[in-house]
Amino acid sequence: MENVYIRTGYTDMRKQLDGLVDIIPYSFNLDPYSNSLFLFCGRRADRIKAVHYEGDGFCLLYKRYESGRLKWPRTGEEAKQISAQQLRWLLEGLDPEQPKAVQQWHPKWPNAIRPFAVGRKNWLFSDSVEGANASAVVYTMVEMAKAHDLNVYGYLKFLLDHRPTKEMTDNQLAELAPWSEKLQSIKNRM
Repeated sequence: MENVYIRTGYTDMRKQLDGLVDIIPYSFNLDPYSNSLFLFCGRRADRIKAVHYEGDGFCLLYKRYESGRLKWPRTGEEAKQISAQQLRWLLEGLDPEQPKAVQQWHPKWPNAIRPFAVGRKNWLFSDSVEGANASAVVYTMVEMAKAHDLNVYGYLKFLLDHRPTKEMTDNQLAELAPWSEKLQSIKNRM
């Protein structure tokens, strides 16, 4: 499954499969035929229904809790995407928005560097390990500048104007990093 969506608020649990499938495109503008799981909960929060399309038809799952209640989000009626961890918490009766839980962070750069790293053409001009390392360093600087909303040309020009040396202290080198306060304060002038 690619995504898990919950319908916040209340769902009339008398709705059968067709009624629940109709909610997905008409209320939330989502594709019910996607490889996603859609969860619905009633007012009593002791039972849920799940809808999933398996390629040849829809599957309706129903679960009734014998004791306890779910911590179902009740704000409005919207489709809210949740992670696999949040789904586990929800099904265990915990709040899916754990305030003290470490939230997953997905950096943008792995997807950005993938074509560069696996593309054969990108390595044709690196006929040595040093050349490949230098190419990777330059590409990393470019992607880091993009990730911190810096003008790439301006950042590379700044680095060439303030070339790092072996004699520089760690604090001086940190000022050259794209996330440094100094660069963030002048990024509009780059």
